[in-house]
Amino acid sequence: MDKKLGKKYQLTDETKEIVVGGKKVVLHRIQALRDIVNDEGIVIVKAGALGGWVESGWWNLSQKGACWIYDEAKVFGRARVCDNARVGGSAAVFQDARVCNNSMVLEHAKVYGRAEVCDSSYVRGDAEVYDRAKLNDMAKVFGQAKVYGQAKLSWGACVYDQAKVYDRADLRASVRVHDQAEVYGKAQLGENAEIFDNARVFEGAYVSGNARVHGNAQVYGDAQVYGFAEIYDNAKVYGGAYVYEESIICGDREVSHGVVCDTGRFISTSANEHGE
Repeated sequence: MDKKLGKKYQLTDETKEIVVGGKKVVLHRIQALRDIVNDEGIVIVKAGALGGWVESGWWNLSQKGACWIYDEAKVFGRARVCDNARVGGSAAVFQDARVCNNSMVLEHAKVYGRAEVCDSSYVRGDAEVYDRAKLNDMAKVFGQAKVYGQAKLSWGACVYDQAKVYDRADLRASVRVHDQAEVYGKAQLGENAEIFDNARVFEGAYVSGNARVHGNAQVYGDAQVYGFAEIYDNAKVYGGAYVYEESIICGDREVSHGVVCDTGRFISTSANEHGE
């Protein structure tokens, strides 16, 4: 269909220079050559409408699909916007980043490095997604949050406020990380887990179910926290500890190797429990 319709946009004579890494980059404003219609048959850009800015007219924005760059948004370097993706506001997508499918990068957000934002995910506010981070399946990053390294977000995972997710952390299934919380190392979060305040989840820790980690709490090592468990205050769960069901670990308590917590009771096999 796109081949029959031909090119959907052109570069205008309006240009501006920006400096990136000490080098000048010339950007060109785009203009629609025809109505751009989404999958529902709705015209989202009228013929003749001006769009945002690109460095390359053959690479940064695909001539196929309903993808578009709006407002003062910029896409440059080897970055690419394709399928039905949208970039708007004063957002910037650059270096080798990719925004595709029905995803959006809006407001003042930045996506760069080799980051990928796909499958109806979005990045907005002052958030940044970079390095080799990947967002899939309706993942969301907003506020002043940062997702980087080789972190992965999928299936509705949400990172916002000033939270950070990095290294090889893997978040999925409606997880929420917010406030100033951090998730890193090879930590995995799933199934509605929530990490907030100044909490940290790192190394090979696993938090899932409806578990909550908050306050200044830390979960790390190979520890697993799941069910409706709650870890908060200055508590630490680490080593090979398992905390599950409706257990609560709080105060300055520490739970480490071999300890299994079941609805608030401690069942120990070569147990270590500290901070009582």
